[in-house]
Amino acid sequence: MSLLLRNNGTSPLTGMHVDAVARAGAGSMLGVAQSGEATPRLVYAGEMGFVTLSFGDLSLPPDAQFDYEVTAQATTESVDQYVGYGDLIVTEANLVQGRYVGMAKNESAQRISLMEARLLCFDQQGAFLNAYGNITAKKSAAPGAFVPFQVELKGASCPTYWLGVTGTAK
Repeated sequence: MSLLLRNNGTSPLTGMHVDAVARAGAGSMLGVAQSGEATPRLVYAGEMGFVTLSFGDLSLPPDAQFDYEVTAQATTESVDQYVGYGDLIVTEANLVQGRYVGMAKNESAQRISLMEARLLCFDQQGAFLNAYGNITAKKSAAPGAFVPFQVELKGASCPTYWLGVTGTAK
C-alpha cells in the first residue's frame, strides 16, 4: 500500500512515519503495518512525502478499512544542518523509451550513500497510480557530486509524476 503525506504545517518535517491497522468491513482487526521513513526525508510546508506499508502476505478484503497514525517532527534546521538528510536535487530528467533517465545533485554538506531514484505516477485527475524505484549505479555522492539514475515504467502509463532521489547521509 502506498500513501502520500502532505505537510500542511508551516515548518519543515522530518521523521514522517505511518502506523496502520487494517479492519474488516464489520470492524474486526485484520492486521497491522508500519512504514519506514518517508521519501523525501525532509518535507517542507506544502510538499509531500511518500511511504509504503506492507501487511505481509495478508489478503485484505475489498471492504477493508484502515486506521492511520502519522508521526513527524517539526524542524527549523536547514538542509545542510539536518543530520540524516539524504535527498538529492533532480537537475535533469527525460522520458526515453519507457524509462526516466536523469541526473541528481547532492547539494548538502554530507556524503550520501545507498541512493534510490523513486518515481510516483498519477493520472490526469491526480489519483495515485503506482510507484517505481531503482537503486543508483553510483554507490555514494560527495557534497556537490552528480548522480545519474534511471527508473523503468515497465510499460505503465505515467501522465503526471513526482521524481526524486534519496539516500542515507553520512
